Amino acid sequence: YQRRVHGILQKITFLIYLWNQTYSLSQVMEAASKFTLDKAALDVEIAKEKEWNKVLIANHEGKPITTKALASVTTEEIQFFMSCLEDRDKTIGHGFILEGVHFDVHRFHPPLVYGRRGGPDEGEGIAFCRFKSKVNNQFVYFVITYVLPIISARAIPQMQDFAKKFLGDAAQISIKIFTYLLYTSEAADESIVVDLDNKHNNQKK
Repeated sequence: YQRRVHGILQKITFLIYLWNQTYSLSQVMEAASKFTLDKAALDVEIAKEKEWNKVLIANHEGKPITTKALASVTTEEIQFFMSCLEDRDKTIGHGFILEGVHFDVHRFHPPLVYGRRGGPDEGEGIAFCRFKSKVNNQFVYFVITYVLPIISARAIPQMQDFAKKFLGDAAQISIKIFTYLLYTSEAADESIVVDLDNKHNNQKK
């Protein structure tokens, strides 16, 4: 009897922990249902981003999953994006090239790198982000461009929100906790709570 009561109390502790997380259960499940690497599904969502000029989403092999307004992006260009986080000096010195057009890179904040081309009155920004897909746990490479008056301070948060909503999100941790709660019949080990809490905090950083 005491063991059963202890198990119930532990599960209540889990539920209180989850209540304090960033996402509610409904938000978590809704977000999980949207994780995708399907071209058609991503194209629908990309079409809603009216302020993005060009888009490239490539898989861990460097193969485009989908693009927007790109007709001639090369394998070499994609490969440079894939390796750009390895060497800051090389990336900033070389810049990004997309469809043969050169962009200066002036910000290097892994997993984000961004820059622009053109002058103060006329130009185009570019942003790159690498992350692990929640669909297959493989790296996905995400590039967008945006033209004035859209600037990095506006476009990059949009890019991050898009990635979190459709490609990967720390909320996946909460789904694992709920799975544990729903399917385990044993009393919860407190070390699991600590471990998951640390992972959640690290991902939020």
